[in-house]
Amino acid sequence: MKKFVSMILVTGLLFSVVAESATVSTILHGGTMGGVTVHPTTGDIYASEFGGVSDRTPNKRVFRITAAGVITTFASGFTNAEGNDFDSNGNLFQTNMGDGRFSKITPSGGITTFARFGGPSDVVIDSQDTMYVVDFNSSRIAKVLPNGSVTTVVRSSVLNQPNGITLDANDNLYVSSFGGGAIFKLEKSGSFTRFAQVPGQAPHLTSANGKLYVTSWNRHAIYEIPIEGSSHPATLIAGQSGFRGGADGSALEATFDSPNGITVNRDGTILYVNDKNGVRQITLDEPSTPITSTVGLSGAWFDPALDGEGYNLIFFAGGMVVYFYGSTTTGERLWLLSDVFSGPLSFGEVAEITMFEATSGEFLAPVPSAQSLTPWGVLKMQFDDCANGVFELDGADGVKSSNVQQLVGIDGAVCN
Repeated sequence: MKKFVSMILVTGLLFSVVAESATVSTILHGGTMGGVTVHPTTGDIYASEFGGVSDRTPNKRVFRITAAGVITTFASGFTNAEGNDFDSNGNLFQTNMGDGRFSKITPSGGITTFARFGGPSDVVIDSQDTMYVVDFNSSRIAKVLPNGSVTTVVRSSVLNQPNGITLDANDNLYVSSFGGGAIFKLEKSGSFTRFAQVPGQAPHLTSANGKLYVTSWNRHAIYEIPIEGSSHPATLIAGQSGFRGGADGSALEATFDSPNGITVNRDGTILYVNDKNGVRQITLDEPSTPITSTVGLSGAWFDPALDGEGYNLIFFAGGMVVYFYGSTTTGERLWLLSDVFSGPLSFGEVAEITMFEATSGEFLAPVPSAQSLTPWGVLKMQFDDCANGVFELDGADGVKSSNVQQLVGIDGAVCN
Protein backbone atom coordinates (compact mmCIF):
# COMPACT_ATOMS: atom_id res chain seq x y z
CA MET A 1 0.00 0.00 0.00
CA LYS A 2 1.32 3.44 -0.90
CA LYS A 3 1.68 6.12 1.80
CA PHE A 4 1.38 9.74 0.80
CA VAL A 5 2.71 13.22 1.40
CA SER A 6 -0.03 15.37 -0.03
CA MET A 7 -0.85 18.41 -2.06
CA ILE A 8 -4.57 18.84 -2.71
CA LEU A 9 -6.30 21.08 -5.22
CA VAL A 10 -10.05 21.53 -4.89
CA THR A 11 -11.55 22.78 -8.13
CA GLY A 12 -15.26 23.48 -7.64
CA LEU A 13 -17.93 22.80 -5.03
CA LEU A 14 -20.84 20.39 -4.77
CA PHE A 15 -21.12 18.17 -1.72
CA SER A 16 -22.88 15.11 -0.34
CA VAL A 17 -23.47 15.82 3.37
CA VAL A 18 -22.55 13.24 6.02
CA ALA A 19 -25.23 12.55 8.65
CA GLU A 20 -25.21 14.46 11.94
CA SER A 21 -24.22 12.60 15.10
CA ALA A 22 -27.33 12.03 17.22
CA THR A 23 -28.76 9.94 20.04
CA VAL A 24 -32.11 8.16 20.37
CA SER A 25 -34.21 7.69 23.53
CA THR A 26 -37.81 6.62 24.20
CA ILE A 27 -40.03 9.15 26.02
CA LEU A 28 -43.38 7.35 25.77
CA HIS A 29 -43.44 3.56 25.91
CA GLY A 30 -46.19 1.60 24.23
CA GLY A 31 -47.34 1.48 20.63
CA THR A 32 -48.89 4.67 19.31
CA MET A 33 -47.55 4.89 15.74
CA GLY A 34 -49.77 7.74 14.57
CA GLY A 35 -48.82 11.36 14.09
CA VAL A 36 -46.81 13.64 16.34
CA THR A 37 -46.54 17.42 16.65
CA VAL A 38 -45.24 20.08 19.06
CA HIS A 39 -47.28 22.87 20.62
CA PRO A 40 -45.97 26.16 19.17
CA THR A 41 -45.79 28.00 22.50
CA THR A 42 -45.43 25.41 25.29
CA GLY A 43 -43.25 22.94 23.40
CA ASP A 44 -45.38 20.03 24.71
CA ILE A 45 -45.51 16.97 22.45
CA TYR A 46 -48.82 15.61 21.15
CA ALA A 47 -48.74 12.04 19.83
CA SER A 48 -51.71 10.24 18.30
CA GLU A 49 -52.63 6.57 18.51
CA PHE A 50 -53.21 4.72 15.24
CA GLY A 51 -53.96 1.16 16.37
CA GLY A 52 -54.14 -1.74 13.95
CA VAL A 53 -54.71 -1.23 10.24
CA SER A 54 -58.00 -3.15 10.37
CA ASP A 55 -59.07 -1.69 13.73
CA ARG A 56 -61.78 0.88 13.07
CA THR A 57 -62.83 1.28 16.69
CA PRO A 58 -63.24 5.02 17.48
CA ASN A 59 -61.36 4.88 20.77
CA LYS A 60 -57.87 6.02 19.82
CA ARG A 61 -56.20 8.72 21.88
CA VAL A 62 -53.96 11.76 21.59
CA PHE A 63 -51.34 11.90 24.34
CA ARG A 64 -49.67 15.02 25.70
CA ILE A 65 -46.07 14.84 26.93
CA THR A 66 -44.85 17.88 28.86
CA ALA A 67 -41.27 19.13 29.09
CA ALA A 68 -41.12 17.52 32.54
CA GLY A 69 -42.06 14.16 31.02
CA VAL A 70 -45.61 14.03 32.41
CA ILE A 71 -47.86 11.98 30.09
CA THR A 72 -51.62 12.47 29.98
CA THR A 73 -54.47 11.72 27.59
CA PHE A 74 -55.39 15.01 25.93
CA ALA A 75 -58.33 13.74 23.86
CA SER A 76 -59.86 10.44 22.72
CA GLY A 77 -62.50 9.01 20.39
CA PHE A 78 -60.46 8.89 17.18
CA THR A 79 -60.21 6.22 14.47
CA ASN A 80 -56.71 5.41 13.22
CA ALA A 81 -55.47 8.83 14.35
CA GLU A 82 -52.68 9.94 12.02
CA GLY A 83 -50.95 13.30 11.38
CA ASN A 84 -51.84 16.46 13.32
CA ASP A 85 -50.87 20.13 13.64
CA PHE A 86 -51.70 23.29 15.61
CA ASP A 87 -53.18 26.55 14.35
CA SER A 88 -52.23 29.95 15.76
CA ASN A 89 -55.05 29.80 18.33
CA GLY A 90 -53.81 26.59 19.93
CA ASN A 91 -56.41 24.34 18.29
CA LEU A 92 -55.10 20.90 17.37
CA PHE A 93 -56.35 19.49 14.06
CA GLN A 94 -56.28 15.71 13.96
CA THR A 95 -56.72 13.39 10.98
CA ASN A 96 -58.73 10.17 11.36
CA MET A 97 -57.59 7.91 8.57
CA GLY A 98 -59.99 5.12 9.51
CA ASP A 99 -63.31 6.98 9.21
CA GLY A 100 -62.52 10.13 7.21
CA ARG A 101 -63.01 12.70 9.97
CA PHE A 102 -60.81 15.76 10.15
CA SER A 103 -61.18 16.77 13.79
CA LYS A 104 -60.69 20.06 15.59
CA ILE A 105 -59.63 19.83 19.22
CA THR A 106 -59.81 23.04 21.25
CA PRO A 107 -57.21 23.84 23.92
CA SER A 108 -59.68 22.61 26.56
CA GLY A 109 -60.11 19.28 24.76
CA GLY A 110 -63.45 19.85 23.02
CA ILE A 111 -63.75 17.83 19.79
CA THR A 112 -65.73 18.64 16.63
CA THR A 113 -65.61 17.33 13.07
CA PHE A 114 -64.24 20.19 10.99
CA ALA A 115 -64.32 18.45 7.57
CA ARG A 116 -64.52 15.00 6.01
CA PHE A 117 -62.25 13.20 3.54
CA GLY A 118 -61.85 9.71 2.15
CA GLY A 119 -58.86 8.84 4.34
CA PRO A 120 -57.02 11.87 5.74
CA SER A 121 -53.49 11.00 6.85
CA ASP A 122 -51.74 14.30 7.62
CA VAL A 123 -52.16 18.06 7.88
CA VAL A 124 -49.84 21.06 7.93
CA ILE A 125 -50.97 24.58 8.83
CA ASP A 126 -49.30 27.75 7.54
CA SER A 127 -48.90 31.13 9.24
CA GLN A 128 -52.30 32.27 7.95
CA ASP A 129 -54.01 29.21 9.47
CA THR A 130 -54.62 27.73 6.03
CA MET A 131 -54.60 23.95 6.35
CA TYR A 132 -53.26 21.51 3.76
CA VAL A 133 -54.65 18.01 4.22
CA VAL A 134 -53.42 14.79 2.61
CA ASP A 135 -56.26 12.47 1.57
CA PHE A 136 -54.52 9.11 1.26
CA ASN A 137 -57.45 7.23 -0.21
CA SER A 138 -58.06 9.62 -3.10
CA SER A 139 -54.44 10.71 -3.86
CA ARG A 140 -55.50 14.29 -3.13
CA ILE A 141 -54.04 17.33 -1.41
CA ALA A 142 -56.78 19.68 -0.19
CA LYS A 143 -56.71 23.23 1.11
CA VAL A 144 -58.96 23.93 4.09
CA LEU A 145 -59.58 27.53 5.12
CA PRO A 146 -60.30 28.58 8.72
CA ASN A 147 -63.97 29.02 7.76
CA GLY A 148 -64.15 25.33 6.82
CA SER A 149 -64.25 25.65 3.02
CA VAL A 150 -62.39 22.87 1.19
CA THR A 151 -60.80 22.97 -2.26
CA THR A 152 -58.56 20.51 -4.07
CA VAL A 153 -55.00 21.67 -4.68
CA VAL A 154 -53.94 18.56 -6.60
CA ARG A 155 -55.31 15.08 -7.24
CA SER A 156 -53.01 12.62 -9.03
CA SER A 157 -52.22 8.93 -8.97
CA VAL A 158 -48.58 9.93 -9.53
CA LEU A 159 -48.46 10.84 -5.84
CA ASN A 160 -48.82 7.08 -5.20
CA GLN A 161 -50.54 6.91 -1.81
CA PRO A 162 -49.60 10.37 -0.49
CA ASN A 163 -49.35 10.21 3.28
CA GLY A 164 -47.32 13.06 4.84
CA ILE A 165 -47.02 16.79 4.25
CA THR A 166 -44.85 19.63 5.56
CA LEU A 167 -43.88 23.24 4.85
CA ASP A 168 -40.36 24.63 4.58
CA ALA A 169 -39.24 28.08 5.77
CA ASN A 170 -40.42 29.60 2.47
CA ASP A 171 -43.88 28.01 2.67
CA ASN A 172 -43.14 25.46 -0.05
CA LEU A 173 -45.11 22.25 0.45
CA TYR A 174 -43.56 18.76 0.39
CA VAL A 175 -45.56 15.54 0.19
CA SER A 176 -44.29 12.04 0.98
CA SER A 177 -45.41 8.92 -0.87
CA PHE A 178 -46.18 5.83 1.17
CA GLY A 179 -46.48 3.82 -2.02
CA GLY A 180 -43.09 4.56 -3.51
CA GLY A 181 -40.90 6.57 -1.13
CA ALA A 182 -40.87 9.63 -3.39
CA ILE A 183 -40.91 13.16 -2.03
CA PHE A 184 -42.81 15.71 -4.12
CA LYS A 185 -42.44 19.46 -3.98
CA LEU A 186 -45.87 21.00 -4.36
CA GLU A 187 -46.56 24.53 -5.51
CA LYS A 188 -49.70 26.08 -4.09
CA SER A 189 -50.89 26.50 -7.67
CA GLY A 190 -51.23 22.72 -7.80
CA SER A 191 -48.17 21.93 -9.94
CA PHE A 192 -45.73 19.46 -8.44
CA THR A 193 -42.35 17.90 -9.17
CA ARG A 194 -40.55 14.84 -7.87
CA PHE A 195 -38.05 16.33 -5.42
CA ALA A 196 -36.25 13.39 -3.81
CA GLN A 197 -36.42 9.69 -3.03
CA VAL A 198 -35.96 7.72 0.18
CA PRO A 199 -35.61 3.94 0.52
CA GLY A 200 -38.85 2.11 1.24
CA GLN A 201 -42.22 3.64 2.11
CA ALA A 202 -42.25 7.27 3.28
CA PRO A 203 -45.24 7.92 5.57
CA HIS A 204 -44.33 11.29 7.11
CA LEU A 205 -41.81 14.13 6.97
CA THR A 206 -40.97 17.40 8.66
CA SER A 207 -38.77 20.42 7.86
CA ALA A 208 -36.05 22.17 9.88
CA ASN A 209 -32.45 23.38 9.55
CA GLY A 210 -32.75 23.66 5.77
CA LYS A 211 -33.55 19.94 5.53
CA LEU A 212 -36.41 17.49 5.28
CA TYR A 213 -36.49 14.70 7.84
CA VAL A 214 -38.37 11.64 6.56
CA THR A 215 -39.47 8.37 8.16
CA SER A 216 -39.17 5.12 6.22
CA TRP A 217 -41.91 2.76 7.39
CA ASN A 218 -40.61 -0.56 6.09
CA ARG A 219 -36.90 0.27 6.30
CA HIS A 220 -37.34 1.23 9.98
CA ALA A 221 -35.10 4.27 9.55
CA ILE A 222 -34.97 8.07 9.48
CA TYR A 223 -33.44 10.03 6.60
CA GLU A 224 -32.53 13.67 6.00
CA ILE A 225 -32.65 15.47 2.65
CA PRO A 226 -31.09 18.89 1.91
CA ILE A 227 -33.64 21.37 0.58
CA GLU A 228 -31.25 23.70 -1.23
CA GLY A 229 -29.06 22.78 -4.17
CA SER A 230 -29.66 21.00 -7.46
CA SER A 231 -29.53 17.50 -6.00
CA HIS A 232 -31.32 16.16 -2.94
CA PRO A 233 -29.77 12.89 -1.73
CA ALA A 234 -31.29 11.04 1.22
CA THR A 235 -28.84 10.38 4.07
CA LEU A 236 -29.52 7.89 6.86
CA ILE A 237 -29.37 9.67 10.24
CA ALA A 238 -31.05 7.21 12.62
CA GLY A 239 -31.90 3.53 12.71
CA GLN A 240 -30.37 0.52 11.00
CA SER A 241 -32.00 0.43 7.60
CA GLY A 242 -33.93 -2.80 7.13
CA PHE A 243 -33.63 -3.91 10.78
CA ARG A 244 -36.65 -3.68 13.11
CA GLY A 245 -36.27 -3.09 16.85
CA GLY A 246 -36.63 -0.74 19.80
CA ALA A 247 -33.09 -0.15 21.03
CA ASP A 248 -32.05 3.32 22.18
CA GLY A 249 -28.52 4.70 21.96
CA SER A 250 -26.40 6.39 19.32
CA ALA A 251 -28.50 7.17 16.27
CA LEU A 252 -27.00 4.70 13.82
CA GLU A 253 -26.98 1.90 16.39
CA ALA A 254 -30.53 2.49 17.65
CA THR A 255 -33.42 0.64 16.02
CA PHE A 256 -36.99 1.61 15.11
CA ASP A 257 -40.14 -0.36 14.39
CA SER A 258 -42.30 1.04 11.58
CA PRO A 259 -41.61 4.74 12.25
CA ASN A 260 -44.53 6.89 11.16
CA GLY A 261 -45.16 10.44 12.40
CA ILE A 262 -42.21 12.81 12.76
CA THR A 263 -41.84 16.39 13.95
CA VAL A 264 -39.17 18.73 15.31
CA ASN A 265 -38.98 20.88 18.43
CA ARG A 266 -39.07 24.67 18.26
CA ASP A 267 -35.30 25.24 17.94
CA GLY A 268 -34.57 22.43 15.50
CA THR A 269 -32.41 20.33 17.84
CA ILE A 270 -34.73 17.41 18.62
CA LEU A 271 -36.80 15.16 16.36
CA TYR A 272 -39.78 13.22 17.72
CA VAL A 273 -40.80 10.00 15.95
CA ASN A 274 -43.94 7.94 16.57
CA ASP A 275 -43.27 4.21 16.04
CA LYS A 276 -44.56 0.88 17.40
CA ASN A 277 -42.35 1.27 20.48
CA GLY A 278 -43.93 4.61 21.39
CA VAL A 279 -42.54 8.12 20.96
CA ARG A 280 -38.81 8.25 20.24
CA GLN A 281 -36.63 11.32 20.73
CA ILE A 282 -33.66 11.95 18.42
CA THR A 283 -31.33 14.60 19.84
CA LEU A 284 -29.43 16.19 16.98
CA ASP A 285 -26.30 18.29 16.95
CA GLU A 286 -26.87 22.00 17.17
CA PRO A 287 -28.06 23.19 13.75
CA SER A 288 -25.14 24.10 11.54
CA THR A 289 -24.77 27.46 9.80
CA PRO A 290 -25.14 27.25 6.01
CA ILE A 291 -22.37 28.90 3.99
CA THR A 292 -24.38 31.16 1.72
CA SER A 293 -21.42 32.50 -0.26
CA THR A 294 -18.74 29.88 -0.89
CA VAL A 295 -16.53 31.64 -3.45
CA GLY A 296 -14.49 33.16 -0.59
CA LEU A 297 -13.22 29.67 0.19
CA SER A 298 -11.26 29.78 -3.07
CA GLY A 299 -7.48 29.90 -2.80
CA ALA A 300 -4.57 28.03 -1.22
CA TRP A 301 -4.97 26.09 2.06
CA PHE A 302 -2.28 24.36 4.15
CA ASP A 303 -1.59 22.73 7.51
CA PRO A 304 1.23 24.61 9.31
CA ALA A 305 2.16 21.46 11.24
CA LEU A 306 2.74 19.38 8.12
CA ASP A 307 5.48 20.05 5.57
CA GLY A 308 4.91 19.40 1.89
CA GLU A 309 1.15 19.71 1.90
CA GLY A 310 -1.18 22.25 0.44
CA TYR A 311 -4.74 22.70 -0.76
CA ASN A 312 -6.29 24.89 -3.43
CA LEU A 313 -10.01 25.60 -3.75
CA ILE A 314 -11.12 26.80 -7.17
CA PHE A 315 -14.77 27.53 -7.94
CA PHE A 316 -16.45 27.68 -11.33
CA ALA A 317 -19.99 28.00 -12.66
CA GLY A 318 -20.63 24.25 -12.67
CA GLY A 319 -19.77 23.77 -9.01
CA MET A 320 -16.65 22.16 -7.61
CA VAL A 321 -14.50 19.10 -8.11
CA VAL A 322 -11.46 18.14 -6.05
CA TYR A 323 -7.93 17.76 -7.47
CA PHE A 324 -5.24 16.22 -5.30
CA TYR A 325 -1.51 16.52 -6.06
CA GLY A 326 0.98 14.75 -3.84
CA SER A 327 3.79 12.27 -3.39
CA THR A 328 4.07 8.91 -1.71
CA THR A 329 6.77 8.20 0.87
CA THR A 330 8.72 6.45 -1.87
CA GLY A 331 8.61 9.54 -4.07
CA GLU A 332 5.88 8.36 -6.42
CA ARG A 333 3.47 10.97 -7.73
CA LEU A 334 -0.18 10.68 -6.79
CA TRP A 335 -3.00 12.59 -8.51
CA LEU A 336 -6.65 12.38 -7.50
CA LEU A 337 -9.74 13.94 -9.06
CA SER A 338 -13.20 13.99 -7.52
CA ASP A 339 -16.61 13.28 -8.91
CA VAL A 340 -19.02 16.24 -9.06
CA PHE A 341 -21.57 16.54 -6.21
CA SER A 342 -24.43 18.85 -5.35
CA GLY A 343 -25.81 19.87 -2.01
CA PRO A 344 -25.44 22.54 0.68
CA LEU A 345 -22.24 23.31 2.57
CA SER A 346 -22.39 24.42 6.21
CA PHE A 347 -19.85 25.40 8.82
CA GLY A 348 -19.22 22.48 11.15
CA GLU A 349 -20.66 19.85 8.82
CA VAL A 350 -18.61 17.22 7.01
CA ALA A 351 -18.89 17.01 3.22
CA GLU A 352 -17.77 13.72 1.68
CA ILE A 353 -16.50 13.65 -1.89
CA THR A 354 -15.60 10.55 -3.93
CA MET A 355 -12.06 10.59 -5.34
CA PHE A 356 -10.57 8.93 -8.43
CA GLU A 357 -6.90 8.31 -9.20
CA ALA A 358 -5.42 9.85 -12.34
CA THR A 359 -2.16 8.99 -14.13
CA SER A 360 -0.72 12.51 -14.26
CA GLY A 361 -1.33 16.14 -13.35
CA GLU A 362 0.24 19.39 -12.22
CA PHE A 363 -0.06 21.42 -9.06
CA LEU A 364 -2.60 24.23 -9.57
CA ALA A 365 -3.86 22.60 -12.79
CA PRO A 366 -6.74 20.16 -13.22
CA VAL A 367 -6.15 16.60 -14.28
CA PRO A 368 -6.68 16.40 -18.08
CA SER A 369 -10.25 15.30 -18.79
CA ALA A 370 -9.10 12.73 -21.36
CA GLN A 371 -7.47 10.60 -18.69
CA SER A 372 -9.10 7.40 -17.49
CA LEU A 373 -9.77 7.48 -13.75
CA THR A 374 -9.76 4.65 -11.21
CA PRO A 375 -11.86 4.82 -8.01
CA TRP A 376 -9.59 5.63 -5.07
CA GLY A 377 -11.53 6.67 -1.95
CA VAL A 378 -13.08 9.78 -0.40
CA LEU A 379 -12.14 13.26 0.77
CA LYS A 380 -13.96 14.54 3.86
CA MET A 381 -14.01 18.32 4.28
CA GLN A 382 -15.23 20.33 7.26
CA PHE A 383 -14.95 24.13 7.44
CA ASP A 384 -15.00 25.60 10.94
CA ASP A 385 -15.16 29.10 9.47
CA CYS A 386 -14.01 30.87 6.29
CA ALA A 387 -10.33 30.47 7.15
CA ASN A 388 -10.03 27.16 9.06
CA GLY A 389 -11.09 23.57 8.60
CA VAL A 390 -10.21 19.88 8.63
CA PHE A 391 -9.61 17.82 5.47
CA GLU A 392 -9.23 14.05 5.54
CA LEU A 393 -8.32 11.71 2.70
CA ASP A 394 -9.36 8.08 3.17
CA GLY A 395 -8.63 5.60 0.42
CA ALA A 396 -6.26 3.19 -1.24
CA ASP A 397 -3.18 5.00 0.09
CA GLY A 398 -4.30 5.23 3.71
CA VAL A 399 -5.88 7.94 5.84
CA LYS A 400 -4.48 11.47 6.13
CA SER A 401 -6.03 14.24 8.24
CA SER A 402 -4.95 17.90 8.08
CA ASN A 403 -5.96 20.93 10.17
CA VAL A 404 -5.94 23.51 7.43
CA GLN A 405 -5.86 27.28 7.21
CA GLN A 406 -6.45 29.49 4.20
CA LEU A 407 -3.09 30.82 3.08
CA VAL A 408 -4.08 32.85 -0.01
CA GLY A 409 -7.58 33.79 -1.18
CA ILE A 410 -9.06 35.63 -4.12
CA ASP A 411 -9.26 39.43 -3.85
CA GLY A 412 -12.85 40.54 -3.36
CA ALA A 413 -14.23 36.99 -2.93
CA VAL A 414 -16.84 36.76 -0.17
CA CYS A 415 -17.38 33.89 2.26
CA ASN A 416 -20.25 33.95 4.74
